[in-house]
Amino acid sequence: MLQSKMLKFFATFLVCLTANALELGTGELGEGEKCETFSACSTGMEKRLAALENVVEKMEDENKNIKEENIGLRTELDALRKDVDDVEQVVTPWKVKASCQEHADRGVTENGNYRIRPNLNVNPFEVNCEFRK
Repeated sequence: MLQSKMLKFFATFLVCLTANALELGTGELGEGEKCETFSACSTGMEKRLAALENVVEKMEDENKNIKEENIGLRTELDALRKDVDDVEQVVTPWKVKASCQEHADRGVTENGNYRIRPNLNVNPFEVNCEFRK
């Protein structure tokens, strides 16, 4: 939506400049607004530019807040995953993850050797798991 407003803004500005350059004296600024001189066009454009700058500034602030919240949520999720792993170790100490994927699903991101047990008919064994970052 912001992009379409910006495009309309620049298109209107170009119409105004073109009209003034051709000395037609008309360049539509907005609903019912016309500019007769370059200064009239530039004043309207300055207001619009200021408004757009305010919108962009608000969006940047919101983006920063969302990023900070995301970091907090990721930290909380990692802590919860560790808590689940700790509870599983106490409740079912014999349980071994079935695959590297299961390790990844539980939040493991560090490459290395991990014990897996693909099915109950196989004893657990170590494999080297490589996780994408």
